[in-house]
Amino acid sequence: MGYARLSKTHTYTAAVDLAESAYAIARALPVEERFALSSQLRRASTSIAINIAEGAGRGGDREFVRYLRIAIGSACEVEALLDLVMRLHSVDRTLAMGLQNETRTLIKQIYKLEHRIESQRDTPT
Repeated sequence: MGYARLSKTHTYTAAVDLAESAYAIARALPVEERFALSSQLRRASTSIAINIAEGAGRGGDREFVRYLRIAIGSACEVEALLDLVMRLHSVDRTLAMGLQNETRTLIKQIYKLEHRIESQRDTPT
């Protein structure tokens, strides 16, 4: 699955949307967090979409699945970072909790995509 096809999938667009929302929360953090939580939240959130795209461009199902698993790890990192952000800073909790829910939904979508690829790979031709 190349990037052109991938960019039209719901999973990829949801990952890009999530990164955009994470950037909004990161911008709301205090300036002293610019190189700490803010930076880490931006990097982890963009890593999700980037790993999905890179895996799709690798040309093989095994590599794609490997990159999907990395994307799941990055999504879990986003969840943990949002927990820290809500505990340590006064951010819009509704926005942060909404992003956590988006992240959990995205993790499920990536797992479904991974399982679909794995089942197609295991099916004899």
